[in-house]
Amino acid sequence: MTETTAPTSAIVVEEQETRPGFIGTSIPRKEDRRLVQGEGVFFDDVKRHGMGFVHFVRSPYAHAKIVSVDVAGALELKEVYGTLTGDEVAILTDPFFEMSVPPGSEIKDYALAVGKTRFVGEPVAAVVAATRELARDAAELVEVEYEPLEPLVDARRAQEPDAPILHDDAGSNLVWEGVFDWGDWDSCVAEADRVVRIKELHFDRFSSTPLECSGCLVEFNRGTGQWTMYCNHQMPGIGAIWMAPSLRVGTDKLRFVTRTSAALSATRSVSIPTSSPAACSRAS
Repeated sequence: MTETTAPTSAIVVEEQETRPGFIGTSIPRKEDRRLVQGEGVFFDDVKRHGMGFVHFVRSPYAHAKIVSVDVAGALELKEVYGTLTGDEVAILTDPFFEMSVPPGSEIKDYALAVGKTRFVGEPVAAVVAATRELARDAAELVEVEYEPLEPLVDARRAQEPDAPILHDDAGSNLVWEGVFDWGDWDSCVAEADRVVRIKELHFDRFSSTPLECSGCLVEFNRGTGQWTMYCNHQMPGIGAIWMAPSLRVGTDKLRFVTRTSAALSATRSVSIPTSSPAACSRAS
């Protein structure tokens, strides 16, 4: 048995010389040599014999009901390997779990739009073909019938009683609210020289621009039932936690191989929805 003894007197920490930290200091980079010499391995550098390319059919509407999806025209083309629709994704996979409390946790979010679309550019179908160009051409042959619904482009309008609901499962456009409380708020306010109260904050729209877009090359081993994904995802651990339940497998069945990341940005840290259709297509 171990025994812990408390010190009998106060521990005195001697003041030492302050040394400069990373801020304001030029730190030699370790990865630059191979990058400037063309030795970096980016997602697009990874190739496999006979691999297919995925192209997504995307919604032109900000809010619309999906009446039907006809992929027959695309499948008639030679070297088109297959297609995937939202209804098929709903059969083959479970919704991604939501990092929220009710009603946000009730949202059923799939890799492809199921039932209706909620933003312009939302993927509604995927086409897999022998080349990137053929996949793009075949995707243009997919016929999608939409029933346009009232879009929401204003946060204030979204909170009005008669506003259209984007996520019917949540039953509200306000899917999460909370108060961040830390420290002695009353004392801080009482001692502050000035208190600024802001009723509403507005954040302008922005988008990161990485040197390389999101990408994922998927290999499926039918013998072991394991997917290997070569990608530029910045958080593969989180990716496995999100994707495994959706694909109805354990996290041990998903192996992520990340290569050189062409500029860090949040646009690729949430690329799970685009990786999942590729995984479904490869397995089927």
